[in-house]
Amino acid sequence: MPRSLPSSVRPRAIAVSAPAQRRPHLLLGAALLAALAGAAQVRAEALPEAAAPQAHASFLAMSAVSPEYQRARLSTALQFATAPEEPGASATFGWLEATGEVLLMSHGPYPSAVARARSEREVESAMPIRALGELPRYLMICSWKAADGEAQPVTLAFAERDDANGRQSNTRDYASLSVPWVPTAARRAQQVFAGHDWCGEIARSGQSSAQLWQADTARR
Repeated sequence: MPRSLPSSVRPRAIAVSAPAQRRPHLLLGAALLAALAGAAQVRAEALPEAAAPQAHASFLAMSAVSPEYQRARLSTALQFATAPEEPGASATFGWLEATGEVLLMSHGPYPSAVARARSEREVESAMPIRALGELPRYLMICSWKAADGEAQPVTLAFAERDDANGRQSNTRDYASLSVPWVPTAARRAQQVFAGHDWCGEIARSGQSSAQLWQADTARR
């Protein structure tokens, strides 16, 4: 809620006798009050957003032409509003726009007292990803802590693929691909993950019914 202004910045009444002199001061005072009220409203609206967890991710890949293969790294992070006091685990799910499929992108534990639950996964594939559209448009990153063998409530946030800042480079010998995902509002992304409790399932059982991303193309 907007806070009351200190006395040093409160508008003061100005005693003048002529209406023509009073009008500019009244207009200036009204403009100042409107600006201060607007700034307070912006701060009040920004607080819940700043306190919410934020999801980030990146995909970096290098492909060789001969023999053709791709070495890639997917990095994800869930930025907490407050660092957890106990260790936990996180998982990342991705939604493919072309097929509507939800995939398990990565999962793993994280230590306590960290501001971000980070996860990294490296994959070598004989079927290189060449286009941005081959990667999930939306990511859902979940976090939970375990106590006495029981999963606790899940924290989650969403990220959207930032095609505008994706980078592709090709030479005669290799190709590289760099793609970020940036935080996005739940209202934009949560729909595509609806219909199944992906986060709750893996938090409770340690397993997921979603197919593991790139599982069938990894080189052994």
